[in-house]
Amino acid sequence: MTIDTQIAIDEIVSALQNWTGNTITGARLGELIMRTVPDMNMRTIMCMPSGSGVLSKFIDRYLNHILTRSSKQGSDVVYSINTTASGKSSEASPSLWQTFVQPNTNTAIIIRNSNLELIDNVGLKTDQNEKIILSVTDSELQEIQTNFMDANNISDRLPNISETYYKWTSGLKKIEGSYYKKWIQFRLEKLEYLFKTRLESLMIEPDLSKELIEIMRVSKLAAKPTVVEKNNINKPYTEKNSSNLKLEQIFQSAIIEVIQNLPLSELREIKLPCGVVFDAIINQNNKS
Repeated sequence: MTIDTQIAIDEIVSALQNWTGNTITGARLGELIMRTVPDMNMRTIMCMPSGSGVLSKFIDRYLNHILTRSSKQGSDVVYSINTTASGKSSEASPSLWQTFVQPNTNTAIIIRNSNLELIDNVGLKTDQNEKIILSVTDSELQEIQTNFMDANNISDRLPNISETYYKWTSGLKKIEGSYYKKWIQFRLEKLEYLFKTRLESLMIEPDLSKELIEIMRVSKLAAKPTVVEKNNINKPYTEKNSSNLKLEQIFQSAIIEVIQNLPLSELREIKLPCGVVFDAIINQNNKS
């Protein structure tokens, strides 16, 4: 599965979890997928340039954890939406994902009663039926950065990864070729893989592992992106930076909300760096 396909599936799953009913017909599902991920080519993903049954095969391969054939409505199939994943994934806290992807946090993820829970790291104790899932480490994060640079042959065009994460991603945004977007997708894929390998190392049963992966994916969808504080520009990526990751994201979200609600006349009076505006225009043009 490619990175883009995984992102598309995550968006479809999120849309299904927000569906108003507990069932959906194949026709309605097709419309939902078209609205949610209009750029996704299902036939290309399934290697079926022609013929019937592509949606059914797509569901069997990628959506069988959330959709189950339940009945028929005329000639159309009706699917039950398993939004709760045994009552767990629908309640997955965004803190699960945020804890897993941030080193040096004060909380830990444990498997308790076949579910994921957060507990205090201080004086951490678990019984024999509970297992700890370690958060990613600084070295693992840096390895992901290095692998991305090597895969795209851009190491010589970026600051050293020993610099702040903010400096590194700022350099990434300045390189032509949508490398920042590629990085976000690459990073998510590798972090999900790390979580999967954590479960494998703990020898979690396949069925439970599949369920815990789904819980973490729901948590990831619920979590807002985190970025390193811009004010820490002269400090390496450390525990102090990690503890403040949410502040800049909250600030950025607030600014975006304000701008979206301003009339055009007031937008014209806002002072913005020309380079940033120019880059945004180029990005919007490339999307159209």
